[in-house]
Amino acid sequence: MGSVLTTRSFAQSSATSRFTRRCTIIPKNLIFSKLKTRDPDAAAIVGDLAHEHQEVVDRLHRFAHAIDGVLADREILRQDVGNIVRDFIVRERHHMMWEERDVFSAALKALSAQDWTEIASAVTDDGDPLFSETAEATSDALRAHILELEQEAEAEWSSVAFLSAMAGNPLNGAEIVGPY
Repeated sequence: MGSVLTTRSFAQSSATSRFTRRCTIIPKNLIFSKLKTRDPDAAAIVGDLAHEHQEVVDRLHRFAHAIDGVLADREILRQDVGNIVRDFIVRERHHMMWEERDVFSAALKALSAQDWTEIASAVTDDGDPLFSETAEATSDALRAHILELEQEAEAEWSSVAFLSAMAGNPLNGAEIVGPY
């Protein structure tokens, strides 16, 4: 389907992994680390956050691999992709509810204002990966590729419409109004 997508797939994108780790997992792990220090009993009740986050990363990779398969025109059953996407959504919602209910509520009770300040400063030192120059360049390349695909589709549609009209069959009597 496209040179932009085949040279760096979504599943293999280091930006995807960096974003997941940097903007979600690392801050939560810092919170959990502080929670273990401040209230070990609450941390023990909460469970193994590192294991949970490894499962999040694994789910993200399965999800991304399925999307890559679709984008690369590999044969993959629609039902399989749907199952992977639904599983990702359901499990992520469950994970987030667990974090809100157990992890964050315990952290709010146990952590001090100084703890929260330290966590905030540790996670905001780097720029936002979604608004970096690299992300912008990738976005620009993807936008150009999508426009190129749109132009190809319009040209193909015009060609089919022209040949059909020349053959005296304007697409089975359908009105030709555009590429869709």
